[in-house]
Amino acid sequence: ARAETVVSLMVASPTHGSLDLTAEGVEAELDSACAAIEDAELPLDQAVRLALLVRVGELRDRAYLHLVTTGPATHRAVWASVCRQLPLAHTVVPHVMFALSAYLEGEGALATVALEAAEAVDALHPSVCLLGDVMRAGIPPGDVRDALRLSMSPAH
Repeated sequence: ARAETVVSLMVASPTHGSLDLTAEGVEAELDSACAAIEDAELPLDQAVRLALLVRVGELRDRAYLHLVTTGPATHRAVWASVCRQLPLAHTVVPHVMFALSAYLEGEGALATVALEAAEAVDALHPSVCLLGDVMRAGIPPGDVRDALRLSMSPAH
């Protein structure tokens, strides 16, 4: 109930609460989350901010790039924390991020479970469809990582 209240308040805010909707703001938020997760569960307000950030296309792309450049293991812990704390209705992209990080680590079964959770929220979300296609095609994690790095880099 507390998470739902926090999400509702942040979504209702015209400026999305304390969100910095710039590339630098996303980088800072993700760096902070990666550092915080080493000690414990993410604070609820930070989990909510991350879930809201990845709802925006270009910010989600920055999160994908951050995931592949900083390493999937830390991101897996970050996105697992977000998914545990927020109501399922607000976790489609966090579950995709968790699934992608697991997939990039070679954890196909865990990635499948996370993707199924995302599909339960919105099976037609473009991120869900794309990762589902990648996983069903059996594209090796290294190839996925390389493609993400190339397509999400600021030069493109």
